[in-house]
Amino acid sequence: MKRKFYLCFIMLIIFALIPASVFAGGQAEGTSETAEKPQESAVEKPLTYWTAGGDFYKAEKIAIDSFNKKNPDSPVIYNPIPAGSSSEMIIQTAIATSTAPTITANLEVFFANFLAENDVLVALDTLPGFNELVKSRSSEGFMDSIRSADGHIYVLPQMWTPALLLYDNVMLKKAGFDKPPVTYSEFNEFASKVIEMGDCIAIDFDPIAAWWKLGYYWHTFYMSAKGNVQELSKDGLDTKSDVSVAFVEFVANAFKKGYASTDRDRYKFNQHSNVGCMACAGSGAPKGVMAMRPDAELTLAPPPVPDFIGTNEGSWVDASVKGLAIIKNSGNVEKAWEYIKWRFSNPEFDLELMNKTSLLPMRSDLMENPVFKDYFETHAYMDVFADFVPRSHSVLCPDKYDIYNAVKKALWEPIAYQKKDVNTALRDAEIAVQAVLAK
Repeated sequence: MKRKFYLCFIMLIIFALIPASVFAGGQAEGTSETAEKPQESAVEKPLTYWTAGGDFYKAEKIAIDSFNKKNPDSPVIYNPIPAGSSSEMIIQTAIATSTAPTITANLEVFFANFLAENDVLVALDTLPGFNELVKSRSSEGFMDSIRSADGHIYVLPQMWTPALLLYDNVMLKKAGFDKPPVTYSEFNEFASKVIEMGDCIAIDFDPIAAWWKLGYYWHTFYMSAKGNVQELSKDGLDTKSDVSVAFVEFVANAFKKGYASTDRDRYKFNQHSNVGCMACAGSGAPKGVMAMRPDAELTLAPPPVPDFIGTNEGSWVDASVKGLAIIKNSGNVEKAWEYIKWRFSNPEFDLELMNKTSLLPMRSDLMENPVFKDYFETHAYMDVFADFVPRSHSVLCPDKYDIYNAVKKALWEPIAYQKKDVNTALRDAEIAVQAVLAK
């Protein structure tokens, strides 16, 4: 708790250095009149909502505008989350300074649970109609994986996008494979053939991966081997199991043999023509590759597993999960919940999100619901991601940010640049993680 107190204190200092106009936000389209006029009665605040930006904002704007037309007397006043070094920092600062909106988007489960520990979010599962909403979205099977330590649910995911390995079929065939490798030894055989093809690498592991990317790597490879099991917990990172040791050995070997590269210009694929597979690609990756190479032949698969596991059939993978939460003491909790129920009860808005962002919602009926039928028939590879939605989830540990930053410095970068052997790196990572937990 001491570390959390200091974090909030730092946030207050940062906020003091940021112009107030940053947090005021622009006026939402169609709501400027409501936003500009003060509430004469001062009985309640307007219903405000910070959305994610870019294409996500465009998709959510359609839903909000539709809601506002039906509710002209109490519209949702919405803006993208203000710019900053991270949305988490901006949101936490706004909460600490009582400038937060009623609803905020773009919250990862681990961050929402961190905020819940500090008693600033509304427990959504205590609100009327929660179970009915979950059932209407065919989302019952996801609930346990997003619960906070106290058993409550504080965030309702807008997106739930699995991370898979994206293989170049031409390189697979040239290497003598008719399907993606299943075990580490099979992948190493594939990789050795790939680097013989010329200026190529087998996998685009980032040697200086940001904490979130390192989390994608470790979590996805870990769950591919162990199923629906978290590698991070209140006790720290699993660095001692056979699965974790085998994964680190696999990564170390990839950099040592040149299957992965520390040359940042080289490991970033050139129109996907010089890399055997993209590690932990999201649902937007195939679209990006196809935009550069319309004739590209691609295959999506879960990561290979240690040889002693033997198969990755039925594997789980990481999911990029971000969603909505209601902030306590921000006013209009009841109206905020009415909007959220309305928004998430309409699958057409999920379809808008998919069309504009290539992100998938938290639903297990994506392939059966007629609303999405045309989408999957016209968007190549998205059905594979949809198939993995029920077999994916993100890291829930509230200390995920600090732990993976520590592991990045103690293990990942030294392994990539061959400055430590596997045993030393694992030992140093364990020490670094325990230091984080002791703060």
